Amino acid sequence: MRRRIVLALTLVAVATAAAVGWVAGTRIKSPAQVAAEAEPPEPSLITVPVERMVISNDVITRGTVRFDAPEAVVANGVALDRVSPVVTWIPAVGDEIPEGTVLYELSGRPTFALQGDLPLFRTVLPGDEGEDIAQLQEALARLGFDPGAIDGIYGPGTEAALVAFYHDRGYEPIEPAAELLAAVDLAEDMVDQAQDVYDQAKEARAAVVTAASQANAAVATAQQALDAAEIILATAEDRLAQAEAGTHPDTGLPPTAGELAVLEGDVAVAEEAVADAAGTLS
Repeated sequence: MRRRIVLALTLVAVATAAAVGWVAGTRIKSPAQVAAEAEPPEPSLITVPVERMVISNDVITRGTVRFDAPEAVVANGVALDRVSPVVTWIPAVGDEIPEGTVLYELSGRPTFALQGDLPLFRTVLPGDEGEDIAQLQEALARLGFDPGAIDGIYGPGTEAALVAFYHDRGYEPIEPAAELLAAVDLAEDMVDQAQDVYDQAKEARAAVVTAASQANAAVATAQQALDAAEIILATAEDRLAQAEAGTHPDTGLPPTAGELAVLEGDVAVAEEAVADAAGTLS
């Protein structure tokens, strides 16, 4: 009996030792094994389907919707003789009125909606200037009708662009009144006359300048002749004085009566030349 007990205890001890060895084998790792287990895994291709969608978030709130205060449009008159300011067309409620479209018709004439801070309330004439005209030019350019330079001057380019704009909208521009056309024609005639007077004055001035230049040239020539005559006179007087002193300037001998007479004649001729040249300058 004792032998069996010893054998059983031995088997239990062996089993226990084996179990302890197995547990130690599973828990104890070498440095190489630890390093291998710490390395990252082999990379692999990971694909995810891409979806295109609109991300939205609905917010529910309470409120009151109402129209804004209406804007009153006042039309005091039209630029036509003997025509009453009667509204002949207006847009319907809810219509959009972009720039360049008709806001309303007054006696069949359109009033266009244009962007800007200044109302073009006056009758514009060729040559008029102002910020309102510059604003009109900018609006025409935005709408595709080139007025030329944006200079605030109602000139031919602006007028042609405005006429083209009216035609494009199906309207004829307002013809100027007969009195205005007559005034423009009179002004143009006055400008032409003033231009003629200016051209004549310019030509007269050019003639005066030419004559003055010629006169100056003549004076310079006369002055040169006077200077030369005075030099000749001085030379003749020196020769006569030398001869009267007893020595002829050419021979070195005492002059004869005839030689003195010749020298005196040279002085007289030189004096006459000086007098003529001086007379030309006076």
